Amino acid sequence: MTEYRVIATDEVQLEPAGHDNDNFQSVPQPCEHALELARALTALVQLPDEEGPWRQARPGGTRTVRIEPAP
Repeated sequence: MTEYRVIATDEVQLEPAGHDNDNFQSVPQPCEHALELARALTALVQLPDEEGPWRQARPGGTRTVRIEPAP
């Protein structure tokens, strides 16, 4: 069974957000769980596809979320 990790990158401007870019990487998990986490991190009820990456506006910038097979 292939496991996937979720990678989220926040690209934000220092001035309005009070901090600069940030990254998150999940532990390896089944694809279904990774997609659920991607939905939560983008605040989307339904992802437009299962391929990604998915982008969502955030205060001061953008969050990009993608899933990839875990090594």
